[in-house]
Amino acid sequence: LYAFWGGKLADKLAGETDCVIDLASKEYSRAVKPWIPPSVRWITCIFGQLREGKVVEKGTMCKMARGRMVRWMAENRIDRPEAVRAFAELDYRFAEERSGENTYIFLKGDR
Repeated sequence: LYAFWGGKLADKLAGETDCVIDLASKEYSRAVKPWIPPSVRWITCIFGQLREGKVVEKGTMCKMARGRMVRWMAENRIDRPEAVRAFAELDYRFAEERSGENTYIFLKGDR
């Protein structure tokens, strides 16, 4: 999977954008990310809950949140990477204090 698709998918993406918002599962992200050129910004979105001070991802909820964010981005015509920080659905909110330049963390519930 990775060797066959990676370079082809990465080339296509790099030819169309200078920033990728990664909402794929880790498995599918690994099929593309290693081949993305350094000139393309890669932002990973993580959806989780705090447990004992650590961000823990729950499989089904993460999948739902990733799908909801894709829909939200389309409906709101999001065209800047930083604009995804406004996503606030399924009780997830952007956690600026835990996020970095290329990792956006969204926490569910009380923080």
